[in-house]
Amino acid sequence: MKKQIKITAWLLIFTIIVSMMSSSIFVTQAATGTNGFLAPIEPIPDGIDVTYISTPEELAAIGGEDSTGNYYALSNDINLVDEWIPIENFHCTFDGRGYSINNLFILESSNQEYAGLFGETYATIKNVAVNIGEQGVTGSLQGFSGSSYAGGLAGYCGSNAIVNCYVTGNVSATSVYGGALAGGLVGYFIGGTISNCYAVGNVSASSTYNLSYAGGLIGYGSGTITSCYTTGNVSIAYSGGGSYVGGLIGSGGGTITSCYTTGNISNTATSTNNWNHAGGLIGKYLSTYGRTIIITNCYVTGNVSVLSDSGSYAGGLLGGGSDFVSITNCYATGDVSSFSLYSLSYVGRLINGLMEWNPVTGEYDIIKNVSIENCYRLSTQTIIGGIKNDSGEPLDDNQMKDKDNFNNWDFDNVWGYMRGVNNGYPILRVFFPIIYGDIDGDGEITAADATLILRYIENLEEFDKFQIEAANVFGDGTITKENATLILKYIVGLEDKLGP
Repeated sequence: MKKQIKITAWLLIFTIIVSMMSSSIFVTQAATGTNGFLAPIEPIPDGIDVTYISTPEELAAIGGEDSTGNYYALSNDINLVDEWIPIENFHCTFDGRGYSINNLFILESSNQEYAGLFGETYATIKNVAVNIGEQGVTGSLQGFSGSSYAGGLAGYCGSNAIVNCYVTGNVSATSVYGGALAGGLVGYFIGGTISNCYAVGNVSASSTYNLSYAGGLIGYGSGTITSCYTTGNVSIAYSGGGSYVGGLIGSGGGTITSCYTTGNISNTATSTNNWNHAGGLIGKYLSTYGRTIIITNCYVTGNVSVLSDSGSYAGGLLGGGSDFVSITNCYATGDVSSFSLYSLSYVGRLINGLMEWNPVTGEYDIIKNVSIENCYRLSTQTIIGGIKNDSGEPLDDNQMKDKDNFNNWDFDNVWGYMRGVNNGYPILRVFFPIIYGDIDGDGEITAADATLILRYIENLEEFDKFQIEAANVFGDGTITKENATLILKYIVGLEDKLGP
């Protein structure tokens, strides 16, 4: 009894001290890596002949056939002043080394068919941030042949490796007679890999007489996409041909692992005699060389809608398609709607596709060529449209916040929860690594975190696995009042490190 009173009194005194500190002394740490990058910036390997770039003029001079095989690297941030002319025919390696290119903008009036930092590239691009200016990046084609390609990083990418890059700002593509392809990161991407990348900004595409593609990360394409996310809204307002809008990819596929999107997806194309698609992850899924599209550990939180003159497809994850696709351990929470003024409309809580007649239910509710395992949807999700598909196990708000309701999901390594993040629903741990000392998971280290440790010691708080790891500030696997004291010392600058 005396021991309990002693501990409680110590906690009371500590709490008073904390209350005096927490309003003004704190340390903020981002959930992502250094300077917004998702992965550490690796040093350039020894023995490589590097050409360093430090000015806009030097940056504009790279590219072309003479650059094949070279290794270019930034030596500092580059702040652009004038409208950017995209780097063309780039076949080299570009290493941003954790630096950024700022105020990049390309106007529609410039009629750049390939718009982005790079116009057309077949290279490895890594460790660079592109911050688009207020004017945005717009690819534009006014001629009778070709298409417009726009992306914050690159308009057109063939067999590329894009690693640890991000883009902020708005991207759009317009065309009269050709196609229009816009992506937050790249407009067109085929046959390569993208990993640890994200795009923050709105994306749109519009072609007067042809196809339109808009994707939060990629307008059109397929490849291996790992640990990527987007947060902007993606839309198509008009398209003379078919239209395809997706939170990650407008149309395409490949192997997609550990990705998420949070923006709203909208397709209001007025094209006639064409199908119009919208999906939280992919607008229309397409395989490459007949390979099965594989989607694992992904989620979508934005709303998805299609309103068109002709046929329409909308899905919480995938808007539609006919190829083979496998979806495992994914979920969607946003509302989904599909309307067509003069034709059929299809809507799916998770996915749409080629529908088959189900003799058991007496409806067209079987999707051909699709495998769905351990996938979920929010039970309060609104679904409006013609032919409906209810794939996915429904979970209510409370059930979504309990890992025991997700069958065969890896909550030790892949999935987790973080207080105040994603409405309390599962998050992907790759984007929210443990911050030692951040016990409450709010991205800051404050005296309130030290208080939580003391409450945990007195059995007044329960910690999950990630909170226990965050509290392990000595790296010895123990949690005592000394851990709380170390956090306070770190806040006031008496210690310079927390964790192992």
